Amino acid sequence: VRFQAVGQDTTERKLMEQLLKSRLMLREYSIEHSVDVVVGRVLEEVKRLTCCEYVFFRFVNSEGGIIGADEQAKLNSSLRNKYESNILDSSMFDDWFM
Repeated sequence: VRFQAVGQDTTERKLMEQLLKSRLMLREYSIEHSVDVVVGRVLEEVKRLTCCEYVFFRFVNSEGGIIGADEQAKLNSSLRNKYESNILDSSMFDDWFM
């Protein structure tokens, strides 16, 4: 008696599907809501997708360049205060983006 099984790991595909659904949902959500409300929703969605209690935003300027560390810290501090969320200071991760 012989037995043969074939399987496929679909973890990555399922994650990509979740990310796509989230991006589409956030895009539609942003059409009818203010920036402040959208930022709050993005925070919750990132926490849900990553199963992580802490999140951070990496802000860029209109040309796509990363803004300075001081301005970045101010924006994250503002978000932390406004949304009472576990937003980390992204300057802690500067070496990740170099």
